[in-house]
Amino acid sequence: MAEVTLDFAKVNSDLYTLGTLYKTAQITAYRAVFDTALTADSRPGGDNTAITIGTLRQVANELNAMMFQVNDLGTIVVFVTDGHHVDAASLDLRLTAIAGAVTVTEETILGGLTIA
Repeated sequence: MAEVTLDFAKVNSDLYTLGTLYKTAQITAYRAVFDTALTADSRPGGDNTAITIGTLRQVANELNAMMFQVNDLGTIVVFVTDGHHVDAASLDLRLTAIAGAVTVTEETILGGLTIA
């Protein structure tokens, strides 16, 4: 591939380096690890009956995430949300109120992201 050159000097910009996660909008990826597994919704009365809401739905509603994924054990949720108005500490407090002890951290790498 040919090297691309610019006709002007970049001075006040981030240096793009290898192995670094960059954000181009005010979105952030987080990982929440719960001490107690989240519960899924259920429908004990069968089809066309009321849903019993699990803690997973309560957490999802609280996060208002653009996207999220939960591991099969219900102990890890990885999600992308608006990083402008929340941080890991505030999310930790909010999720603890719903589902008990949790540790929320900001993701720093997306390559090979797994939630096993």
